[in-house]
Amino acid sequence: MYEAGNVAVTLLALVALGFALDYALGVRWWTNPGGRLVMATLIAFVLMSTLVAVRVWAGDFFLHELVRLVVYAMALATLAGGWVLHRTVRRGKHRQRAPR
Repeated sequence: MYEAGNVAVTLLALVALGFALDYALGVRWWTNPGGRLVMATLIAFVLMSTLVAVRVWAGDFFLHELVRLVVYAMALATLAGGWVLHRTVRRGKHRQRAPR
């Protein structure tokens, strides 16, 4: 089962990379905040899954701790930024519907 998990995380990293490349090349994601959020989230997911896949097959590597910190900090910033964007857009829509 352990090796199956290693294969699964490797396939996950490859599929995530393929999806991110397809999205990056096939969608005008930079033209709106939602598209930029999706792209940033995809990049964070690709980096995290690739980091895990490299770690399970190669073990610790040079500067692993630093790379891990940077990747997870980027993912945290992306998710927090997405949450703020979601709340901001939702608040704006809620105010538009409120009776005056």
